Amino acid sequence: MLLLFNKVDRPPPGAWRTDQHRSVPQSAFWHIGVFTNTTDIATRLRPLGITHLPLFTSPTDTKTVWRSGLAPYAGTLTAKQFPATPAAARPGGFSYVVAPDGVLFELTGGPDTRDSFSHIHFFREHPLCAANWYVEYLGMELPPVRDNSGKESARAPYTPCAAEYGEAGWPSLERIGTIRQPSAGVRYLNGSMSWYPRQCVRDRCRGEGRLVPSRGQALDHVAFIVDDLDEMLVRLRGAGVKILRQPYAFGTTRAFMIEDPDGLAIELIEPLIVSPAHTGQRK
Repeated sequence: MLLLFNKVDRPPPGAWRTDQHRSVPQSAFWHIGVFTNTTDIATRLRPLGITHLPLFTSPTDTKTVWRSGLAPYAGTLTAKQFPATPAAARPGGFSYVVAPDGVLFELTGGPDTRDSFSHIHFFREHPLCAANWYVEYLGMELPPVRDNSGKESARAPYTPCAAEYGEAGWPSLERIGTIRQPSAGVRYLNGSMSWYPRQCVRDRCRGEGRLVPSRGQALDHVAFIVDDLDEMLVRLRGAGVKILRQPYAFGTTRAFMIEDPDGLAIELIEPLIVSPAHTGQRK
């Protein structure tokens, strides 16, 4: 996964707000994920002036922890499961830091974790519907279904896909917890995307708060290389997918930009060289 930084003349919207425990305004982007051993990472990052955001371990927590491995119980709990059985601190776990431009990063892993960029997590109005959309229009794949013997088979599209939101759980960046279900994801050539429910629902976030378009935010868009740019443009345009930018020069090649149902901008880029070995595949 590559990250592209563009210099702008003023701080963009969509940066993390500590007082509201979320990015403001909130687009489909939740955070960028990094695999690393978090056990002692606070000590490693302190000389750089980087501190971790507090994680609440219950709806009544006032002390917080800086990584989930320090939570006083094993696993993620919902409000109905408190009080929890105490557990000893564990190595690793997930933690959060904020980059200088206000982008939220999740650091996760234990002593055997290999350092790497690992994922981007997104918020969605309907995560299962988002997964269906990426399969139908961008040719991605749903993760397979595994039976009790471990044998894998193809997963059918989610029907119905507009599932009811689950309960909030902890540890969480918010005292009111994080809604983690329903969740969904897709695979593509060399990576994956994962989606979780929009958090500003019901009486959370002081009322309803719809996701805003990502263009112009601190995290602006995601990009993928596709084999046949012209065929993709014709197909998406015919299907009524929103085209944000018609084909334009992108270095020595071309690209165009679309928007998904939750306002996430997606740049589709024509490769410089199409290898026969990769025909029909996307990354």
